[in-house]
Amino acid sequence: MALRRLNAIVVAFFFAFGVLIQGTLPAHGCSCAAPNPYAGLAEADGAFVGTLVEVDRSMLPITNTGQLIDFHFTVEAALKGDIGETVLVKSAADGAACGIEVPVGTRAGLLLYRSDGQWEGNLCATLDADALLSAAEGLPDPVAGSPPHLVIAAEMGTAGLVALDRQGQIVGYGEGPFPYMVSSCPDDETFIGSASDPTVKVWSYTDLSLVDQHLIDDSGTAWINELICASPKGESFLAIKGLSGLEETSLIRFSEGKISVVSEEIARLIPTADGAVAVGSDGVVYEVELQTGDLTPLSEPVDDVKGQIVAAVPSPDGSYLALTTVDWNASPLQGKVFVIDLADGTNTQTEVACDIYPLWLDDEKLFLNQCTSEIGHVYSTDLEALGGGQPPEYAYYKNYVTDETGAIFFPSEFAIRVVEPGTKESVEMARLFSYPGAILVVPEGIRSGWEGSGFTASVRYPPTTFIEIPAPGVPGPIAAASETPAWLLLFALTSAGAVFWLLLRRPAS
Repeated sequence: MALRRLNAIVVAFFFAFGVLIQGTLPAHGCSCAAPNPYAGLAEADGAFVGTLVEVDRSMLPITNTGQLIDFHFTVEAALKGDIGETVLVKSAADGAACGIEVPVGTRAGLLLYRSDGQWEGNLCATLDADALLSAAEGLPDPVAGSPPHLVIAAEMGTAGLVALDRQGQIVGYGEGPFPYMVSSCPDDETFIGSASDPTVKVWSYTDLSLVDQHLIDDSGTAWINELICASPKGESFLAIKGLSGLEETSLIRFSEGKISVVSEEIARLIPTADGAVAVGSDGVVYEVELQTGDLTPLSEPVDDVKGQIVAAVPSPDGSYLALTTVDWNASPLQGKVFVIDLADGTNTQTEVACDIYPLWLDDEKLFLNQCTSEIGHVYSTDLEALGGGQPPEYAYYKNYVTDETGAIFFPSEFAIRVVEPGTKESVEMARLFSYPGAILVVPEGIRSGWEGSGFTASVRYPPTTFIEIPAPGVPGPIAAASETPAWLLLFALTSAGAVFWLLLRRPAS
Protein backbone atom coordinates (compact mmCIF):
# COMPACT_ATOMS: atom_id res chain seq x y z
CA MET A 1 0.00 0.00 0.00
CA ALA A 2 2.93 2.32 0.62
CA LEU A 3 3.94 1.76 -3.01
CA ARG A 4 0.37 2.50 -4.15
CA ARG A 5 0.40 5.71 -2.07
CA LEU A 6 3.73 6.70 -3.68
CA ASN A 7 2.30 6.04 -7.13
CA ALA A 8 -0.72 8.22 -6.37
CA ILE A 9 1.55 11.02 -5.18
CA VAL A 10 3.57 10.79 -8.38
CA VAL A 11 0.37 10.92 -10.44
CA ALA A 12 -0.82 13.98 -8.51
CA PHE A 13 2.54 15.67 -9.05
CA PHE A 14 2.53 15.06 -12.80
CA PHE A 15 -1.10 16.18 -13.04
CA ALA A 16 -0.20 19.54 -11.50
CA PHE A 17 2.98 19.76 -13.57
CA GLY A 18 1.09 18.93 -16.74
CA VAL A 19 -1.51 21.62 -16.12
CA LEU A 20 1.23 24.15 -15.54
CA ILE A 21 3.14 23.10 -18.64
CA GLN A 22 -0.02 23.22 -20.75
CA GLY A 23 -0.53 26.78 -19.64
CA THR A 24 2.99 27.85 -20.53
CA LEU A 25 3.33 26.23 -23.95
CA PRO A 26 3.41 28.83 -26.72
CA ALA A 27 0.08 29.12 -28.49
CA HIS A 28 -0.27 28.79 -32.24
CA GLY A 29 -1.04 32.21 -33.70
CA CYS A 30 -4.28 33.14 -35.40
CA SER A 31 -3.44 34.42 -38.87
CA CYS A 32 -6.29 36.33 -40.45
CA ALA A 33 -7.31 39.77 -41.55
CA ALA A 34 -10.47 41.73 -40.87
CA PRO A 35 -12.88 41.50 -43.81
CA ASN A 36 -14.01 44.38 -45.94
CA PRO A 37 -16.91 45.88 -43.91
CA TYR A 38 -19.26 45.91 -46.90
CA ALA A 39 -18.50 42.32 -47.86
CA GLY A 40 -18.57 41.26 -44.21
CA LEU A 41 -22.02 42.75 -43.65
CA ALA A 42 -23.35 41.00 -46.73
CA GLU A 43 -22.00 37.59 -45.73
CA ALA A 44 -22.57 37.61 -41.95
CA ASP A 45 -25.75 36.37 -40.26
CA GLY A 46 -25.64 39.24 -37.76
CA ALA A 47 -23.67 42.37 -36.94
CA PHE A 48 -23.58 44.97 -34.19
CA VAL A 49 -21.49 47.65 -32.52
CA GLY A 50 -21.20 47.40 -28.75
CA THR A 51 -19.04 47.25 -25.65
CA LEU A 52 -17.75 44.10 -23.98
CA VAL A 53 -18.93 44.00 -20.35
CA GLU A 54 -18.05 40.46 -19.21
CA VAL A 55 -16.21 37.31 -20.24
CA ASP A 56 -17.50 34.13 -18.61
CA ARG A 57 -14.48 31.89 -18.03
CA SER A 58 -15.31 28.64 -16.25
CA MET A 59 -13.42 27.61 -13.12
CA LEU A 60 -12.61 24.32 -14.84
CA PRO A 61 -9.28 24.31 -16.67
CA ILE A 62 -9.47 25.14 -20.36
CA THR A 63 -7.25 22.50 -21.93
CA ASN A 64 -8.24 23.43 -25.49
CA THR A 65 -7.73 27.04 -26.62
CA GLY A 66 -10.50 26.52 -29.17
CA GLN A 67 -13.05 25.79 -26.42
CA LEU A 68 -16.02 28.19 -26.72
CA ILE A 69 -16.75 30.59 -23.87
CA ASP A 70 -19.29 33.39 -23.38
CA PHE A 71 -18.65 37.05 -24.24
CA HIS A 72 -21.36 39.46 -23.02
CA PHE A 73 -21.84 42.78 -24.88
CA THR A 74 -24.10 45.76 -24.45
CA VAL A 75 -25.35 46.79 -27.88
CA GLU A 76 -24.95 50.33 -29.16
CA ALA A 77 -26.34 49.60 -32.62
CA ALA A 78 -27.80 46.38 -34.03
CA LEU A 79 -26.89 46.38 -37.72
CA LYS A 80 -28.08 42.95 -38.87
CA GLY A 81 -29.96 40.04 -37.31
CA ASP A 82 -32.25 39.74 -34.29
CA ILE A 83 -30.03 41.44 -31.70
CA GLY A 84 -31.37 43.18 -28.61
CA GLU A 85 -29.90 45.61 -26.11
CA THR A 86 -27.48 42.93 -24.94
CA VAL A 87 -26.02 39.94 -26.76
CA LEU A 88 -24.11 36.81 -25.77
CA VAL A 89 -21.46 35.80 -28.28
CA LYS A 90 -19.68 32.44 -28.24
CA SER A 91 -16.02 32.52 -29.20
CA ALA A 92 -12.80 30.57 -28.65
CA ALA A 93 -11.18 30.99 -25.25
CA ASP A 94 -7.89 32.23 -26.67
CA GLY A 95 -6.89 34.66 -29.39
CA ALA A 96 -4.38 32.07 -30.58
CA ALA A 97 -7.41 30.05 -31.73
CA CYS A 98 -9.00 33.19 -33.25
CA GLY A 99 -11.07 33.92 -30.16
CA ILE A 100 -12.36 37.45 -29.58
CA GLU A 101 -9.63 39.64 -28.08
CA VAL A 102 -11.54 42.73 -27.02
CA PRO A 103 -10.71 43.88 -23.46
CA VAL A 104 -13.64 44.40 -21.11
CA GLY A 105 -14.96 47.94 -21.47
CA THR A 106 -13.83 48.26 -25.09
CA ARG A 107 -16.09 49.33 -27.96
CA ALA A 108 -15.90 47.30 -31.17
CA GLY A 109 -17.84 46.14 -34.19
CA LEU A 110 -18.54 42.41 -34.62
CA LEU A 111 -19.77 40.26 -37.47
CA LEU A 112 -21.68 37.22 -36.19
CA TYR A 113 -22.58 33.78 -37.47
CA ARG A 114 -25.48 31.59 -36.29
CA SER A 115 -24.64 28.08 -35.04
CA ASP A 116 -27.02 25.79 -33.13
CA GLY A 117 -29.23 28.74 -32.25
CA GLN A 118 -26.33 30.76 -30.80
CA TRP A 119 -24.34 33.75 -32.01
CA GLU A 120 -20.66 33.04 -32.66
CA GLY A 121 -17.88 35.51 -33.40
CA ASN A 122 -14.11 35.52 -33.70
CA LEU A 123 -11.02 37.69 -33.84
CA CYS A 124 -11.09 37.73 -37.64
CA ALA A 125 -14.61 39.18 -37.70
CA THR A 126 -13.85 41.98 -35.22
CA LEU A 127 -13.87 45.39 -36.89
CA ASP A 128 -13.36 49.02 -36.10
CA ALA A 129 -16.69 50.18 -34.64
CA ASP A 130 -16.95 53.39 -36.67
CA ALA A 131 -15.95 51.59 -39.88
CA LEU A 132 -18.75 49.07 -39.43
CA LEU A 133 -21.29 51.79 -38.57
CA SER A 134 -20.32 53.81 -41.61
CA ALA A 135 -20.44 50.78 -43.90
CA ALA A 136 -23.95 50.00 -42.66
CA GLU A 137 -25.05 53.50 -43.73
CA GLY A 138 -23.89 52.85 -47.30
CA LEU A 139 -21.70 54.93 -49.57
CA PRO A 140 -22.07 58.73 -49.35
CA ASP A 141 -23.75 60.62 -52.17
CA PRO A 142 -21.27 62.01 -54.72
CA VAL A 143 -20.60 65.75 -54.94
CA ALA A 144 -21.87 67.29 -58.19
CA GLY A 145 -19.96 69.73 -60.41
CA SER A 146 -16.39 68.92 -59.32
CA PRO A 147 -14.07 67.24 -61.87
CA PRO A 148 -12.36 63.95 -60.93
CA HIS A 149 -8.69 64.14 -59.94
CA LEU A 150 -8.05 60.42 -59.60
CA VAL A 151 -9.97 57.17 -59.79
CA ILE A 152 -9.86 54.39 -57.22
CA ALA A 153 -10.63 50.76 -57.96
CA ALA A 154 -11.64 49.08 -54.72
CA GLU A 155 -14.13 46.67 -53.20
CA MET A 156 -16.98 48.82 -51.88
CA GLY A 157 -20.14 46.76 -51.92
CA THR A 158 -21.96 47.26 -55.22
CA ALA A 159 -19.37 49.84 -56.33
CA GLY A 160 -16.01 48.83 -57.75
CA LEU A 161 -14.82 52.28 -58.84
CA VAL A 162 -14.92 55.71 -57.24
CA ALA A 163 -13.66 59.10 -58.45
CA LEU A 164 -12.22 61.73 -56.09
CA ASP A 165 -11.59 65.42 -56.73
CA ARG A 166 -8.61 67.39 -55.42
CA GLN A 167 -10.30 67.90 -52.05
CA GLY A 168 -10.83 64.18 -51.60
CA GLN A 169 -14.57 64.49 -52.20
CA ILE A 170 -16.33 61.57 -53.89
CA VAL A 171 -17.61 62.78 -57.27
CA GLY A 172 -18.76 59.52 -58.85
CA TYR A 173 -19.09 55.74 -58.66
CA GLY A 174 -18.72 52.89 -61.12
CA GLU A 175 -20.42 49.52 -60.74
CA GLY A 176 -18.50 46.51 -59.44
CA PRO A 177 -16.97 44.05 -59.32
CA PHE A 178 -13.69 45.53 -58.18
CA PRO A 179 -11.16 45.26 -61.06
CA TYR A 180 -7.97 43.80 -59.61
CA MET A 181 -5.95 44.87 -62.65
CA VAL A 182 -6.16 48.34 -64.22
CA SER A 183 -4.25 50.38 -66.78
CA SER A 184 -4.67 53.91 -68.17
CA CYS A 185 -5.10 54.32 -71.93
CA PRO A 186 -3.10 56.96 -73.85
CA ASP A 187 -6.18 59.06 -74.74
CA ASP A 188 -6.61 60.55 -71.24
CA GLU A 189 -10.26 59.55 -71.48
CA THR A 190 -10.43 55.82 -70.77
CA PHE A 191 -8.82 53.07 -68.74
CA ILE A 192 -9.11 49.28 -68.81
CA GLY A 193 -9.38 46.70 -66.07
CA SER A 194 -10.18 43.11 -65.24
CA ALA A 195 -11.56 41.32 -62.19
CA SER A 196 -11.04 37.61 -61.50
CA ASP A 197 -12.30 36.57 -64.94
CA PRO A 198 -11.11 36.60 -68.58
CA THR A 199 -13.00 39.80 -69.49
CA VAL A 200 -11.24 43.14 -70.01
CA LYS A 201 -13.52 46.15 -69.54
CA VAL A 202 -13.06 49.74 -70.73
CA TRP A 203 -14.32 52.64 -68.57
CA SER A 204 -14.63 56.38 -69.05
CA TYR A 205 -12.60 58.59 -66.69
CA THR A 206 -15.27 61.30 -66.85
CA ASP A 207 -18.30 59.46 -65.48
CA LEU A 208 -16.95 55.90 -64.83
CA SER A 209 -19.40 54.47 -67.35
CA LEU A 210 -18.61 51.19 -69.10
CA VAL A 211 -17.47 51.98 -72.65
CA ASP A 212 -16.66 48.50 -74.00
CA GLN A 213 -15.59 45.00 -72.95
CA HIS A 214 -13.58 42.18 -74.54
CA LEU A 215 -13.68 38.47 -73.72
CA ILE A 216 -10.17 37.06 -74.18
CA ASP A 217 -10.96 33.40 -73.39
CA ASP A 218 -14.19 31.39 -73.26
CA SER A 219 -12.79 28.11 -71.92
CA GLY A 220 -13.89 28.88 -68.36
CA THR A 221 -10.41 28.10 -66.98
CA ALA A 222 -8.51 31.32 -67.74
CA TRP A 223 -8.11 34.70 -66.08
CA ILE A 224 -6.20 37.94 -66.61
CA ASN A 225 -3.18 38.36 -64.37
CA GLU A 226 -1.76 41.71 -65.56
CA LEU A 227 -2.50 44.09 -68.40
CA ILE A 228 -1.35 47.32 -70.09
CA CYS A 229 -3.48 49.49 -72.36
CA ALA A 230 -1.73 50.29 -75.66
CA SER A 231 -4.24 52.40 -77.61
CA PRO A 232 -7.12 54.88 -77.16
CA LYS A 233 -10.45 53.50 -75.95
CA GLY A 234 -8.78 50.22 -74.95
CA GLU A 235 -8.89 48.87 -78.49
CA SER A 236 -5.42 47.35 -78.11
CA PHE A 237 -3.71 45.97 -75.01
CA LEU A 238 -1.22 43.42 -73.73
CA ALA A 239 -2.05 41.02 -70.90
CA ILE A 240 -0.81 38.00 -69.00
CA LYS A 241 -3.27 35.10 -69.25
CA GLY A 242 -3.21 32.36 -66.61
CA LEU A 243 -4.88 28.96 -66.62
CA SER A 244 -6.59 27.46 -63.56
CA GLY A 245 -4.81 24.51 -61.97
CA LEU A 246 -1.66 25.06 -64.01
CA GLU A 247 1.48 27.12 -63.57
CA GLU A 248 1.30 28.18 -67.21
CA THR A 249 1.08 31.85 -68.11
CA SER A 250 1.39 33.51 -71.50
CA LEU A 251 1.74 37.03 -72.83
CA ILE A 252 -1.13 37.82 -75.21
CA ARG A 253 -1.94 40.80 -77.44
CA PHE A 254 -5.43 42.04 -78.23
CA SER A 255 -5.80 44.25 -81.30
CA GLU A 256 -8.59 44.88 -83.85
CA GLY A 257 -10.78 42.37 -82.06
CA LYS A 258 -8.27 39.53 -82.38
CA ILE A 259 -6.11 37.76 -79.80
CA SER A 260 -2.60 36.51 -80.50
CA VAL A 261 -0.09 34.78 -78.22
CA VAL A 262 3.17 36.75 -78.02
CA SER A 263 5.01 34.23 -75.82
CA GLU A 264 4.11 31.25 -73.65
CA GLU A 265 7.18 31.73 -71.45
CA ILE A 266 6.29 35.09 -69.89
CA ALA A 267 5.27 35.20 -66.24
CA ARG A 268 4.93 38.93 -65.49
CA LEU A 269 4.08 42.16 -67.33
CA ILE A 270 5.11 45.35 -65.51
CA PRO A 271 4.72 49.05 -66.38
CA THR A 272 7.70 51.22 -65.38
CA ALA A 273 8.58 54.89 -65.72
CA ASP A 274 10.58 54.02 -68.88
CA GLY A 275 7.99 51.73 -70.48
CA ALA A 276 6.75 48.17 -70.06
CA VAL A 277 8.93 45.20 -69.17
CA ALA A 278 8.14 41.50 -68.94
CA VAL A 279 9.74 38.70 -66.91
CA GLY A 280 10.18 35.25 -68.43
CA SER A 281 9.88 31.93 -66.65
CA ASP A 282 13.70 31.76 -66.61
CA GLY A 283 14.00 35.20 -65.00
CA VAL A 284 15.02 37.04 -68.16
CA VAL A 285 13.69 40.61 -68.21
CA TYR A 286 12.45 41.92 -71.58
CA GLU A 287 11.64 45.36 -72.90
CA VAL A 288 8.11 45.26 -74.35
CA GLU A 289 7.01 47.19 -77.45
CA LEU A 290 3.39 47.99 -76.64
CA GLN A 291 2.13 48.36 -80.20
CA THR A 292 3.49 45.06 -81.49
CA GLY A 293 4.27 43.03 -78.36
CA ASP A 294 7.88 42.53 -79.54
CA LEU A 295 10.27 41.46 -76.75
CA THR A 296 13.90 42.61 -76.45
CA PRO A 297 16.04 40.94 -73.73
CA LEU A 298 17.42 43.34 -71.12
CA SER A 299 19.12 40.80 -68.84
CA GLU A 300 20.54 37.32 -68.61
CA PRO A 301 18.56 34.43 -67.01
CA VAL A 302 18.63 34.55 -63.21
CA ASP A 303 17.10 31.19 -62.33
CA ASP A 304 14.26 28.84 -63.20
CA VAL A 305 11.50 30.86 -61.56
CA LYS A 306 8.46 29.46 -63.33
CA GLY A 307 5.55 29.52 -60.92
CA GLN A 308 7.78 30.85 -58.14
CA ILE A 309 7.79 34.62 -58.65
CA VAL A 310 6.40 36.40 -55.61
CA ALA A 311 6.87 40.00 -56.77
CA ALA A 312 8.46 42.03 -59.55
CA VAL A 313 8.63 45.69 -58.54
CA PRO A 314 10.36 48.43 -60.59
CA SER A 315 12.21 51.28 -58.94
CA PRO A 316 10.41 54.66 -59.22
CA ASP A 317 12.64 55.82 -62.09
CA GLY A 318 12.45 52.48 -63.92
CA SER A 319 16.20 51.80 -63.69
CA TYR A 320 15.98 48.64 -61.59
CA LEU A 321 13.64 45.72 -61.08
CA ALA A 322 13.41 43.98 -57.70
CA LEU A 323 12.41 40.36 -58.32
CA THR A 324 11.61 37.97 -55.48
CA THR A 325 11.08 34.22 -55.82
CA VAL A 326 10.33 31.31 -53.52
CA ASP A 327 10.57 27.53 -53.75
CA TRP A 328 7.17 26.46 -52.49
CA ASN A 329 8.23 22.80 -52.31
CA ALA A 330 11.08 23.43 -49.87
CA SER A 331 10.59 23.13 -46.12
CA PRO A 332 11.35 25.61 -44.72
CA LEU A 333 10.62 27.91 -47.63
CA GLN A 334 13.64 29.06 -49.60
CA GLY A 335 13.42 32.47 -51.21
CA LYS A 336 15.67 34.76 -53.22
CA VAL A 337 15.80 38.46 -53.96
CA PHE A 338 17.26 39.74 -57.24
CA VAL A 339 17.89 43.39 -58.08
CA ILE A 340 18.29 43.65 -61.86
CA ASP A 341 19.91 46.68 -63.48
CA LEU A 342 17.73 47.26 -66.55
CA ALA A 343 20.45 49.37 -68.25
CA ASP A 344 23.23 46.76 -68.36
CA GLY A 345 21.32 43.58 -67.55
CA THR A 346 23.40 42.64 -64.49
CA ASN A 347 21.86 41.46 -61.24
CA THR A 348 22.66 41.11 -57.58
CA GLN A 349 20.98 38.42 -55.52
CA THR A 350 20.66 37.17 -51.97
CA GLU A 351 18.83 34.32 -50.27
CA VAL A 352 15.95 34.91 -47.87
CA ALA A 353 14.00 32.64 -45.54
CA CYS A 354 10.58 33.00 -47.13
CA ASP A 355 8.52 34.88 -49.68
CA ILE A 356 8.79 38.64 -49.26
CA TYR A 357 7.59 41.77 -51.02
CA PRO A 358 10.21 44.48 -51.74
CA LEU A 359 9.35 48.15 -51.22
CA TRP A 360 11.29 50.88 -53.03
CA LEU A 361 11.91 53.88 -50.76
CA ASP A 362 13.51 55.86 -53.60
CA ASP A 363 15.50 55.18 -56.77
CA GLU A 364 18.52 53.83 -54.84
CA LYS A 365 17.12 52.10 -51.74
CA LEU A 366 14.62 49.33 -51.12
CA PHE A 367 13.10 47.84 -47.99
CA LEU A 368 12.81 44.11 -47.29
CA ASN A 369 10.68 42.90 -44.40
CA GLN A 370 12.16 39.49 -43.54
CA CYS A 371 9.58 37.06 -42.18
CA THR A 372 12.10 35.83 -39.61
CA SER A 373 12.15 39.23 -37.91
CA GLU A 374 9.70 42.01 -37.20
CA ILE A 375 12.47 44.52 -37.93
CA GLY A 376 12.88 45.21 -41.62
CA HIS A 377 16.08 46.33 -43.32
CA VAL A 378 16.96 48.88 -45.97
CA TYR A 379 19.25 47.79 -48.80
CA SER A 380 21.10 49.48 -51.63
CA THR A 381 20.57 48.39 -55.23
CA ASP A 382 23.53 45.98 -54.85
CA LEU A 383 21.75 44.50 -51.80
CA GLU A 384 24.19 45.93 -49.30
CA ALA A 385 22.45 46.28 -45.93
CA LEU A 386 22.14 49.96 -44.96
CA GLY A 387 20.38 49.54 -41.61
CA GLY A 388 17.17 48.46 -39.93
CA GLY A 389 13.87 50.14 -39.28
CA GLN A 390 10.46 50.64 -40.81
CA PRO A 391 9.52 52.72 -43.87
CA PRO A 392 6.74 55.33 -43.91
CA GLU A 393 3.25 53.86 -43.72
CA TYR A 394 2.43 54.64 -47.33
CA ALA A 395 5.52 52.77 -48.55
CA TYR A 396 3.72 49.52 -47.74
CA TYR A 397 1.28 50.29 -50.55
CA LYS A 398 2.75 49.95 -54.00
CA ASN A 399 -0.10 51.76 -55.70
CA TYR A 400 0.39 55.20 -54.18
CA VAL A 401 0.85 58.49 -56.04
CA THR A 402 2.55 61.81 -55.40
CA ASP A 403 0.92 64.64 -57.30
CA GLU A 404 2.43 67.88 -58.54
CA THR A 405 1.87 69.56 -55.17
CA GLY A 406 3.90 66.88 -53.36
CA ALA A 407 0.85 65.34 -51.64
CA ILE A 408 1.01 61.54 -51.36
CA PHE A 409 -2.21 59.58 -51.87
CA PHE A 410 -2.30 55.95 -50.75
CA PRO A 411 -4.85 53.26 -49.85
CA SER A 412 -4.97 52.42 -46.17
CA GLU A 413 -6.95 49.65 -44.50
CA PHE A 414 -10.33 51.33 -44.54
CA ALA A 415 -9.72 54.54 -46.47
CA ILE A 416 -7.75 56.58 -48.95
CA ARG A 417 -5.28 58.71 -47.04
CA VAL A 418 -3.05 61.64 -47.94
CA VAL A 419 0.30 62.84 -46.63
CA GLU A 420 0.46 66.61 -47.03
CA PRO A 421 3.65 68.13 -48.52
CA GLY A 422 6.37 68.70 -45.95
CA THR A 423 4.76 66.51 -43.28
CA LYS A 424 4.95 62.89 -42.23
CA GLU A 425 1.46 62.59 -40.80
CA SER A 426 -1.31 61.16 -42.94
CA VAL A 427 -4.95 62.22 -42.85
CA GLU A 428 -8.01 60.43 -44.12
CA MET A 429 -9.36 61.64 -47.47
CA ALA A 430 -12.34 59.38 -47.98
CA ARG A 431 -13.59 56.41 -45.99
CA LEU A 432 -13.87 53.82 -48.73
CA PHE A 433 -13.27 50.53 -46.93
CA SER A 434 -10.77 49.44 -49.53
CA TYR A 435 -9.25 46.50 -47.66
CA PRO A 436 -7.22 44.59 -48.84
CA GLY A 437 -6.09 47.53 -50.95
CA ALA A 438 -7.09 49.85 -53.72
CA ILE A 439 -5.62 50.92 -57.02
CA LEU A 440 -5.10 54.60 -57.72
CA VAL A 441 -5.43 55.57 -61.38
CA VAL A 442 -4.81 58.88 -63.17
CA PRO A 443 -4.93 59.70 -66.89
CA GLU A 444 -1.72 59.44 -68.91
CA GLY A 445 -1.63 63.15 -69.75
CA ILE A 446 -1.96 64.19 -66.13
CA ARG A 447 0.76 61.73 -65.14
CA SER A 448 3.54 64.09 -66.28
CA GLY A 449 2.81 66.14 -63.19
CA TRP A 450 2.93 63.12 -60.91
CA GLU A 451 6.04 61.38 -59.61
CA GLY A 452 6.50 57.64 -59.87
CA SER A 453 4.52 55.14 -61.87
CA GLY A 454 3.60 52.39 -59.43
CA PHE A 455 -0.01 53.54 -59.21
CA THR A 456 -0.75 52.30 -62.72
CA ALA A 457 0.68 48.85 -62.05
CA SER A 458 -1.43 45.77 -61.66
CA VAL A 459 -2.12 44.56 -58.15
CA ARG A 460 0.33 41.87 -57.12
CA TYR A 461 -0.71 39.04 -54.87
CA PRO A 462 0.84 39.89 -51.51
CA PRO A 463 3.34 37.59 -49.81
CA THR A 464 1.83 34.86 -47.66
CA THR A 465 3.95 35.85 -44.66
CA PHE A 466 3.10 39.19 -43.11
CA ILE A 467 2.92 41.01 -39.80
CA GLU A 468 -0.66 41.60 -38.78
CA ILE A 469 -1.75 45.15 -38.01
CA PRO A 470 -4.94 45.30 -35.91
CA ALA A 471 -7.81 47.42 -37.14
CA PRO A 472 -8.04 50.89 -35.51
CA GLY A 473 -9.58 50.68 -32.06
CA VAL A 474 -9.39 46.89 -31.98
CA PRO A 475 -6.49 45.59 -29.89
CA GLY A 476 -4.20 42.95 -31.29
CA PRO A 477 -3.14 39.68 -29.68
CA ILE A 478 -2.15 39.94 -26.04
CA ALA A 479 1.59 39.42 -25.70
CA ALA A 480 1.21 37.44 -22.48
CA ALA A 481 -1.55 35.18 -23.79
CA SER A 482 0.70 32.12 -23.61
CA GLU A 483 1.53 32.59 -19.92
CA THR A 484 -0.21 30.57 -17.24
CA PRO A 485 -3.35 32.34 -15.92
CA ALA A 486 -3.30 32.91 -12.16
CA TRP A 487 -6.51 30.92 -11.63
CA LEU A 488 -5.04 27.94 -13.49
CA LEU A 489 -1.88 28.05 -11.37
CA LEU A 490 -3.98 28.21 -8.18
CA PHE A 491 -6.20 25.36 -9.34
CA ALA A 492 -3.21 23.12 -10.11
CA LEU A 493 -1.51 23.76 -6.77
CA THR A 494 -4.76 23.35 -4.80
CA SER A 495 -5.57 20.06 -6.55
CA ALA A 496 -2.11 18.67 -5.90
CA GLY A 497 -2.23 19.79 -2.27
CA ALA A 498 -5.62 18.17 -1.72
CA VAL A 499 -4.44 14.83 -3.13
CA PHE A 500 -1.32 14.92 -0.96
CA TRP A 501 -3.41 15.72 2.16
CA LEU A 502 -5.88 12.88 1.54
CA LEU A 503 -3.14 10.36 0.88
CA LEU A 504 -1.15 11.34 3.98
CA ARG A 505 -4.25 11.10 6.22
CA ARG A 506 -5.13 7.63 4.98
CA PRO A 507 -3.58 4.93 7.26
CA ALA A 508 -1.15 2.58 5.53
CA SER A 509 -2.05 -1.13 5.49
